[in-house]
Amino acid sequence: MKIVFFSYFFEPDLSAGAFRAKSLTESLSNIKNDINEIHVITTHPNRYASFKAESNDTSVESNVVIRRISVRQHASSITGQFYSFFTYFLKSYLIVRKIDPDLMICTTSRHMTGLMTAIFSLMFKKKYFIDIRDIFSETISNIYSKKSRLAGFILRHFLLFIEKLVIRRAQGVNVVSHAFKDYYNEQNLDTSSWTFYPNGIDLDFDLNINIKKNNKEKKIILYAGNIGQGQGLEKIIPKVAKSLGNKYQFRIIGDGARRIRLEKFIKDIGIENIELLDPIPRSELIDEYKKSDILFLHLNDFKAFERVLPSKLFEYAVQCKPIIGGLSGYAKDFSLKNIPHIRIFHPLDYRECIHLIMESDLIDIDLNKIQDFYRKYNRENIMNSYVNSIIDNYNYSR
Repeated sequence: MKIVFFSYFFEPDLSAGAFRAKSLTESLSNIKNDINEIHVITTHPNRYASFKAESNDTSVESNVVIRRISVRQHASSITGQFYSFFTYFLKSYLIVRKIDPDLMICTTSRHMTGLMTAIFSLMFKKKYFIDIRDIFSETISNIYSKKSRLAGFILRHFLLFIEKLVIRRAQGVNVVSHAFKDYYNEQNLDTSSWTFYPNGIDLDFDLNINIKKNNKEKKIILYAGNIGQGQGLEKIIPKVAKSLGNKYQFRIIGDGARRIRLEKFIKDIGIENIELLDPIPRSELIDEYKKSDILFLHLNDFKAFERVLPSKLFEYAVQCKPIIGGLSGYAKDFSLKNIPHIRIFHPLDYRECIHLIMESDLIDIDLNKIQDFYRKYNRENIMNSYVNSIIDNYNYSR
């Protein structure tokens, strides 16, 4: 069997989708009795202009061939994203035409990769499975509704129309959050056969059992990840940092569409206890986790984010450090149920955030519960189960 796997981002790029795609590929590669060839079609690292990583156009390992397409760095602009994806679409078509796969798989957060896969399935008469990591129609409409309700309404229904086309044509659908099913049920889609294989903990982030309290004068509060509209860091961190004073140091590692705005807020308010660092490889990030005292997480106050389950939660949870998170909805419920050392405030409530940070020394680190979490959400096990479900579904439907 020949499988083509589409993922716009792939390691060494830095994104939740890239890490998930790498793990899924490794699990596919391990089922050698059923799968002879796995062709990953992705891009050269392009997520952040501030992070550069070398990668070959084509690399082969065992039964996996990774083909990387060069796309323009778009700095998150709409026109730039369209141009980059159009390049990815055209070059992917030429590759797929030569491969003639038996099955296609895609993982997508904005459904453009999903739409591309659906189009290819029609053109080449092949089945495909889709892994949904975000609800683009709801997210983008929430963002644009802040500027224009009409624009948000139009965008939501246009994108939802595309999402429904992609989902209905798929042989199988997986979601990384149970709450995604609720949304699509409301859109009259039958989700009863959908699977739920969430993100998880990669082996890179092994269980860190060093739980000694740090007694140094200045406590380090670490945020590592994307700095975009979805996180809304510029709305919360400057206020919190200024109120906490120099006994606390925010260390923010990452990049994204809102980094410049965050830098401006920091400069305008005159804050000295916030440090902004460029994205770093995961091997270096683990050391930053170890040096920190508190791990910070925040999602913006959009309705769409009440359904998501941030992948960052999984790697934070096994660091055995207090976690302070601005979360609501499904992410809040999941965290309170599964992560005993997290304290949650409502998104943008900086006063409650300050209170929780100042009380973070009182948070107990229950190693037994963290070990249970580590075993339950080991990414390798999750992806192995997911891949087996895809192969079983495919074989059953033939």
